[in-house]
Amino acid sequence: MSATPPPASPDPAFIRVKDLTKTIGEQHILRGVTLEIARGSGVAIIGGSGTGKSVFLKLVMGLIPATAGSIEVDGVEITKLSERNLGQHRRKIGLLFQDGALFDSLTVEENVGFPLVEAGMRDKEKIRQKVKETLEAVDLGEHLQKLPSSLSGGMRKRAALARAIITNPQCVLYDEPTSGLDPVVADSIDHLIRRTQRRRGITSVVVTHDMKSLKTVADQVIYLREGLVYFSGTPEELFSSKDDVIQQFVEGRSGESS
Repeated sequence: MSATPPPASPDPAFIRVKDLTKTIGEQHILRGVTLEIARGSGVAIIGGSGTGKSVFLKLVMGLIPATAGSIEVDGVEITKLSERNLGQHRRKIGLLFQDGALFDSLTVEENVGFPLVEAGMRDKEKIRQKVKETLEAVDLGEHLQKLPSSLSGGMRKRAALARAIITNPQCVLYDEPTSGLDPVVADSIDHLIRRTQRRRGITSVVVTHDMKSLKTVADQVIYLREGLVYFSGTPEELFSSKDDVIQQFVEGRSGESS
């Protein structure tokens, strides 16, 4: 009798995109993007304004449809999923919006616990304990009863991150997580993103304009230009590149908005 074969190893790529295009009206935003993002890695996506960085996050999340091409997430092709199955897909992914998108009328505790309630959890004590543990993980355990309006910008980002990770997603997408923060607070958020990625073994995808962030949050950098992948490599390879276009972008000398 033959032995039972061992279970297959997980796909090393958590996100695999091929020939992805997105057109809105007459505007061609993505023109055939092909890339892979390794499971459990930290990836930064950079590029000028209007090059499709935030659109890419929405496509991966399944919030908007692709015009053409393939998007595989955790081995599942999502472009043909029904809305019901897209809901199951989205539960694998946390999303941190640029402004945090906290509910103004809810406390920090209520904001962070909201995804658990939406997922059907009804035990208030279990929700409270989970919220407390998650807020402590982002150094915000003392502020459960505060409203977002009483938090600093950095604290709001931490609360938003806690909300994004409370359901234990396999991946977190960050849209300009340090936007509007002073350099010291931005640096602390960068280190929190990296620590969260490593401790939880999740895949993190960070859209950013902050070149300083790359060395902290990213194993891989993807540079989108004119709707295509212009560069993919490590932060060290990016900063040491002799390519004129890359040098001008990194140093802020190009005509492309950064």
